[in-house]
Amino acid sequence: MKRFAMLFVCLLILTTAQVYAARQDPSYAKWGKLAVLTTKEKYPQLDIIDYLYVGREKLAADIAVEKFKFWVRDGEREYGLFIDIELQLPDEQVRRITFRESSI
Repeated sequence: MKRFAMLFVCLLILTTAQVYAARQDPSYAKWGKLAVLTTKEKYPQLDIIDYLYVGREKLAADIAVEKFKFWVRDGEREYGLFIDIELQLPDEQVRRITFRESSI
């Protein structure tokens, strides 16, 4: 009976650890939130339908860019909007945020 109890406790601990690990935010989550907020500020008339994290690009040893593509709607028109968040490394201070429309 003790072995069964120990096995049960071990399985419970492993399951809990896996669930907790699955709930952690991805590394780009804070930049995604910033991209959404700045897009809503700059384009208040747009509805954000969805977005995709494109990735991080290093421009130099001390500069990186977090890249996103948003799918937006302005009335009847839907289009893509690229948002680049340029960061100063290593402290990840935002240098600039740029927006670029795309037809796809």
